[in-house]
Amino acid sequence: MSVILLGCEHRTNAGCFRRKIRVAKGSLLNKQNRLDRLVGLLRQDEVWTMKRLADQLEVSDRTLLRDINELREQGVPIEAERGPGGGISLSRRWGVDKLRLNHEEVISMLVSLAITETLQSPLLAEPVRSVRQKMTLGLPEHQRQVVNQLRKRILVGDPASGQVTQTYSQPTAAITRQVTTGFFELEMLDVEYIAGNGAVTERRIEPQYLFFNWPVWYLLGWDHLREAPRVFRIDRMQKVTLAGEAFRPRSRSLILQGLDDYYRLL
Repeated sequence: MSVILLGCEHRTNAGCFRRKIRVAKGSLLNKQNRLDRLVGLLRQDEVWTMKRLADQLEVSDRTLLRDINELREQGVPIEAERGPGGGISLSRRWGVDKLRLNHEEVISMLVSLAITETLQSPLLAEPVRSVRQKMTLGLPEHQRQVVNQLRKRILVGDPASGQVTQTYSQPTAAITRQVTTGFFELEMLDVEYIAGNGAVTERRIEPQYLFFNWPVWYLLGWDHLREAPRVFRIDRMQKVTLAGEAFRPRSRSLILQGLDDYYRLL
C-alpha cells in the first residue's frame, strides 16, 4: 500500500483515483481466480487438508479460511471434518445440483446413456452404466422422485431392424415437441396417423409410454378410436396437437402386453 500512496503524491487527484481503481480491480480479479482455483482443487480429490490447500494456493491458513467461508456464502457446499482422517471436500451432490437440469433434460441424458449401453461396447458399457446410476442418485430428492416416475414410462430396446430403418424418416421438430409435451404433462394428443399400408386415420391418444428402437421412436398409448392399447411410430405421425384433456397412467400390464421381450427399463 505504501508504494501506491507514494506513487500518488505527485499526481492529480483524478490520476491517483484511477490508479487506485485499477489496483482494486486487479486485487478482486486475483481473488476470484484464487476462489476458482480452490473450487477446482476441491473437485479433483475427495478430501484435502488445510495445509495441502494452502500450499497449493500459496496463501496462509487464515486467508484460506476466509476464502472457504466466502465460497460457502455463495452457495458452494464445502464440508469440513476435524480429526484424523478428516479434511475439506465438496459435497458429492453439488456437481449435478449445480447444473440445475429440468426433468426433461435429465431424462434426455438418461436416454442417451441407455442408448449407448445398447451398443454393448466393451470399452463403454461399465462406465456408462455407472454414470447413469450416479446421475440419478445425485439429483435433489424431490426431482429424483419425479424423474424415477418418468423413467418407468420410457423403454429402450435394441437397434431397429434393417427393414424398419429403410422406411424410417426423421419426424419434424414440431411433431416431437407436441408428443413429448403430451407425454411429460399427461395430456392427450390428437394425431393424424399414416399406417404401414398407407391408410390415414385421426386418433385421440393417451401417450402412456415412449419406446425407442434406435433410430425409431414409438408411442405406446391408449387409442380412443379403437378403445384399446396401440403402438404408433412417431415418424408416421403427420400432424399432432395437444387435445387439452388430461389423462391418468393406465395399468402397465395393459399397455405393455406382449412387449416384455423387446425392451429394457431406462
